[in-house]
Amino acid sequence: MGNEDRCLQHVDLSVVREGPQLSYNQRKNLIAPIQEKEIYEALHDVGDSKAPGVDGYSAKLFKTCWNIVKQDLVKAICYWFKHNTMYKAFNGTLVTLHPKSADAKYLKD
Repeated sequence: MGNEDRCLQHVDLSVVREGPQLSYNQRKNLIAPIQEKEIYEALHDVGDSKAPGVDGYSAKLFKTCWNIVKQDLVKAICYWFKHNTMYKAFNGTLVTLHPKSADAKYLKD
């Protein structure tokens, strides 16, 4: 995942203590429960054909069927934020190789 950096800078605590800091309201907003509106906006920031799951469903399906899936999806996402755990199947990954040409014979193709 990249090269190891042997010259990492340390955190300058004086800058942390004396530099700009978040206001009380800004800090409070960072830990506020997630809202349906935020989930809806995040979904609409994903391209329609981006990141289909192992079931083949892309963001377009969830956008199109929002009124049907909204309640379950919001409930699952809020549960994840509150309990820091999710249904195992949500975290599954499937890697699919797509050939660059019709006569692909090697992995690089």
